[in-house]
Amino acid sequence: MGPISRRSRLFDVAITMVILAVLYGTLSRYLGQVGESAERAAMQTTLMQIQRQITLTLAKQYVKGQGAAVSTAMGDNPFDGFESPPKGYQGEIDHLSDLPMDGPRAVWYFDRSTHHLVYLVSRGDHLIYHRRDSEAARLQILRFVLNLSSNAADNKGIQPGFNATLTAVDLYRWDMDTSD
Repeated sequence: MGPISRRSRLFDVAITMVILAVLYGTLSRYLGQVGESAERAAMQTTLMQIQRQITLTLAKQYVKGQGAAVSTAMGDNPFDGFESPPKGYQGEIDHLSDLPMDGPRAVWYFDRSTHHLVYLVSRGDHLIYHRRDSEAARLQILRFVLNLSSNAADNKGIQPGFNATLTAVDLYRWDMDTSD
């Protein structure tokens, strides 16, 4: 084996390594975006499930004639009325400072002091907060507040029903545009 073939093999190995490095860099970027997109979808799905479960719980209370309990339910932990809490629910905290920042991410908590549902973001590279200096941006969290609204009674004198919505406390946008 002469010096030319040895150089040729080294050159081939170097070219192969460069190609693999470029492929790895490209694929890892897209896989990261796919993971973040999956987390966003899972968070939004869980949020919708929580909202539906709260509405169902309120409807059950209303049907049982416990309408007064519905109006006081806003300050309560909405997970208390669930038969089983949603996946990723870790329990209650007294304040945001009690969040285990070195613990699991992509999980939910209920903040007793503010009555907010708190979601700890795991992959937030494309998460943009309206106020970048906010506590939510610093902690990489999303907070939601439960709002109860009643539907107006119709002309037949039927009592109003209730609807539950979860609204973001801090304005945010999860911009998953892949053009960057």
